[in-house]
Amino acid sequence: QKAEQELLAAQNKTTQAASKWTTIVYVTPTGKRYHYSGSCNGGTYIASTLEKALARGLTPCKKCVG
Repeated sequence: QKAEQELLAAQNKTTQAASKWTTIVYVTPTGKRYHYSGSCNGGTYIASTLEKALARGLTPCKKCVG
């Protein structure tokens, strides 16, 4: 019982981590923020992954990410 709960908890953590890295965000080549909306602030964005945005040191947009 306990081992099964630990296994489920580990699988849940893995799933959460995987979804974090495959989350699509929108960025500009020179911007400092990443966005969940491709039309936030009327910008011209390209799709990227959250992993790449974080690796570039981008921070979340306060308007569309929160």
